[in-house]
Amino acid sequence: MGKIYVGQSNLTLYIETGSNLLNASSVIIEGTDPSGNSINTINGTIEDSTKGIISFIVYSTTFSIAGTYILWTKANYVGGTLAYGEPFHLNVYAVGT
Repeated sequence: MGKIYVGQSNLTLYIETGSNLLNASSVIIEGTDPSGNSINTINGTIEDSTKGIISFIVYSTTFSIAGTYILWTKANYVGGTLAYGEPFHLNVYAVGT
């Protein structure tokens, strides 16, 4: 994967959740920014429910500071069950680095 920069937009990222999403009603991405603050929830789109692949679009405000973000997925299943994915790190760079 290439670098992701602060303020970058029109980028689609794909995540392998490791879970079967066949009965999931929605999937969101939660996490913390490099300062440890919670990020705004990001809505994911289920791309392949049996393989557990989701995508989300990066907007210019999605990653507002440079550093390492810790992200995870949260799948909401029909009937109210929740499943959390394993946290992963995403490095976001300042422009020019």
